[in-house]
Amino acid sequence: MLKDSFFTIKTAENDNEGNYHFVVCLKPEHTIYKGHFPEMPVVPGVCTIQMVKECLQSVSNEEYQILNIINCKFPGMIVPTMVTNLDIDINVALSEEGITMKSTVKSDEHKFLVIKATLKKEI
Repeated sequence: MLKDSFFTIKTAENDNEGNYHFVVCLKPEHTIYKGHFPEMPVVPGVCTIQMVKECLQSVSNEEYQILNIINCKFPGMIVPTMVTNLDIDINVALSEEGITMKSTVKSDEHKFLVIKATLKKEI
């Protein structure tokens, strides 16, 4: 779990139609950055994906497992000393496999992650 140690959720909004908007705050002092990379820390891509999943879990009160990443692009790097607040938009829809999730992580006009994935509830 990265929530509350690597990042915190400042705001969470839901339009009751499967669309969520989060503003999260990174914690640039986290120990992950000592190994990724001490001189110029960047948020690891896997941590960005985990943040999206944990934001969704925070509003659904369910635990999810990623079954399949259909599409994933990292158009930019997140430097936590330069970008501390991120906007995370998530759209979810029911599918045969579980839940199809589309998400974008950005700050201002800079996109850092665009992902489409299938998730299922953990038992």
